[in-house]
Amino acid sequence: MKHSLECSLTETEGNYCAQLSQIQAQIGALEEQLHQVRTETEGQKLEYEQLLDIKVHLEKEIETYCRLIDGEDGSCVKSKGYGGPGNQIKESSKTTMVKTIVEEIDPRGKVLSSRVHTVEEKSTKA
Repeated sequence: MKHSLECSLTETEGNYCAQLSQIQAQIGALEEQLHQVRTETEGQKLEYEQLLDIKVHLEKEIETYCRLIDGEDGSCVKSKGYGGPGNQIKESSKTTMVKTIVEEIDPRGKVLSSRVHTVEEKSTKA
Protein backbone atom coordinates (compact mmCIF):
# COMPACT_ATOMS: atom_id res chain seq x y z
CA MET A 1 0.00 0.00 0.00
CA LYS A 2 2.85 2.36 0.78
CA HIS A 3 4.32 1.68 -2.63
CA SER A 4 0.97 2.42 -4.25
CA LEU A 5 0.71 5.76 -2.44
CA GLU A 6 4.28 6.67 -3.43
CA CYS A 7 3.50 5.88 -7.08
CA SER A 8 0.34 7.98 -6.88
CA LEU A 9 2.30 10.83 -5.31
CA THR A 10 5.01 10.63 -8.00
CA GLU A 11 2.35 10.60 -10.73
CA THR A 12 0.59 13.62 -9.19
CA GLU A 13 3.89 15.48 -8.90
CA GLY A 14 4.62 14.69 -12.55
CA ASN A 15 1.21 16.00 -13.63
CA TYR A 16 1.68 19.20 -11.63
CA CYS A 17 5.19 19.68 -13.01
CA ALA A 18 3.85 19.30 -16.57
CA GLN A 19 1.05 21.80 -15.85
CA LEU A 20 3.53 24.20 -14.24
CA SER A 21 5.78 23.94 -17.27
CA GLN A 22 2.86 24.71 -19.63
CA ILE A 23 1.78 27.68 -17.53
CA GLN A 24 5.35 29.02 -17.41
CA ALA A 25 5.56 28.71 -21.22
CA GLN A 26 2.28 30.64 -21.56
CA ILE A 27 3.56 33.33 -19.19
CA GLY A 28 6.77 33.63 -21.22
CA ALA A 29 4.80 33.97 -24.48
CA LEU A 30 2.50 36.61 -22.93
CA GLU A 31 5.47 38.56 -21.57
CA GLU A 32 7.02 38.56 -25.06
CA GLN A 33 3.74 39.80 -26.58
CA LEU A 34 3.52 42.50 -23.91
CA HIS A 35 7.07 43.61 -24.72
CA GLN A 36 6.22 43.80 -28.45
CA VAL A 37 3.05 45.81 -27.76
CA ARG A 38 4.97 48.24 -25.54
CA THR A 39 7.66 48.66 -28.21
CA GLU A 40 5.05 49.29 -30.94
CA THR A 41 3.15 51.72 -28.70
CA GLU A 42 6.32 53.68 -27.95
CA GLY A 43 7.08 53.88 -31.68
CA GLN A 44 3.55 55.09 -32.42
CA LYS A 45 3.84 57.67 -29.63
CA LEU A 46 7.07 59.05 -31.10
CA GLU A 47 5.52 59.15 -34.59
CA TYR A 48 2.43 60.93 -33.22
CA GLU A 49 4.60 63.52 -31.45
CA GLN A 50 6.52 64.17 -34.68
CA LEU A 51 3.28 64.58 -36.64
CA LEU A 52 1.88 66.89 -33.97
CA ASP A 53 5.04 69.04 -34.12
CA ILE A 54 4.75 69.21 -37.92
CA LYS A 55 1.05 70.14 -37.65
CA VAL A 56 1.77 72.95 -35.16
CA HIS A 57 4.61 74.24 -37.36
CA LEU A 58 2.37 74.21 -40.46
CA GLU A 59 -0.45 76.00 -38.62
CA LYS A 60 1.98 78.74 -37.57
CA GLU A 61 3.28 79.00 -41.13
CA ILE A 62 -0.28 79.24 -42.52
CA GLU A 63 -1.05 81.95 -39.96
CA THR A 64 2.04 83.88 -41.09
CA TYR A 65 1.05 83.58 -44.75
CA CYS A 66 -2.48 84.74 -43.94
CA ARG A 67 -1.12 87.81 -42.17
CA LEU A 68 1.16 88.54 -45.12
CA ILE A 69 -1.63 88.09 -47.66
CA ASP A 70 -4.49 89.84 -45.88
CA GLY A 71 -2.61 92.20 -43.61
CA GLU A 72 -2.98 92.33 -39.87
CA ASP A 73 -6.80 92.49 -39.98
CA GLY A 74 -6.91 88.71 -39.61
CA SER A 75 -9.48 88.21 -42.32
CA CYS A 76 -7.74 85.16 -43.71
CA VAL A 77 -9.92 82.05 -43.72
CA LYS A 78 -8.55 79.48 -41.30
CA SER A 79 -9.55 75.91 -40.66
CA LYS A 80 -7.77 73.99 -37.93
CA GLY A 81 -8.06 70.24 -38.08
CA TYR A 82 -10.85 68.18 -39.55
CA GLY A 83 -14.27 68.13 -37.93
CA GLY A 84 -14.74 68.18 -34.20
CA PRO A 85 -15.65 71.03 -31.89
CA GLY A 86 -13.57 74.15 -32.10
CA ASN A 87 -12.52 73.40 -35.66
CA GLN A 88 -14.66 76.02 -37.29
CA ILE A 89 -14.04 78.02 -40.43
CA LYS A 90 -13.90 81.74 -39.78
CA GLU A 91 -16.13 83.77 -42.07
CA SER A 92 -14.83 87.22 -42.84
CA SER A 93 -15.63 90.10 -45.10
CA LYS A 94 -13.28 92.41 -46.90
CA THR A 95 -14.12 95.96 -47.94
CA THR A 96 -12.24 97.59 -50.79
CA MET A 97 -12.53 101.32 -51.44
CA VAL A 98 -11.92 102.34 -55.07
CA LYS A 99 -11.36 106.07 -55.53
CA THR A 100 -11.30 107.55 -59.01
CA ILE A 101 -9.95 111.08 -59.31
CA VAL A 102 -10.87 112.97 -62.48
CA GLU A 103 -9.00 116.21 -63.08
CA GLU A 104 -9.48 118.68 -65.91
CA ILE A 105 -6.15 120.32 -66.76
CA ASP A 106 -5.48 123.22 -69.16
CA PRO A 107 -2.57 123.07 -71.65
CA ARG A 108 -0.29 124.89 -69.19
CA GLY A 109 -0.83 122.16 -66.52
CA LYS A 110 -3.19 124.14 -64.31
CA VAL A 111 -6.00 122.12 -62.70
CA LEU A 112 -9.32 123.56 -63.79
CA SER A 113 -11.60 121.09 -61.96
CA SER A 114 -11.26 117.96 -59.87
CA ARG A 115 -13.79 115.27 -58.93
CA VAL A 116 -13.41 112.24 -56.67
CA HIS A 117 -15.67 109.24 -57.25
CA THR A 118 -15.63 106.60 -54.47
CA VAL A 119 -16.96 103.05 -54.86
CA GLU A 120 -17.11 100.62 -51.94
CA GLU A 121 -16.79 96.91 -52.79
CA LYS A 122 -17.58 94.28 -50.18
CA SER A 123 -16.64 90.64 -50.54
CA THR A 124 -17.40 87.83 -48.11
CA LYS A 125 -15.15 84.82 -47.62
CA ALA A 126 -16.34 81.56 -46.15
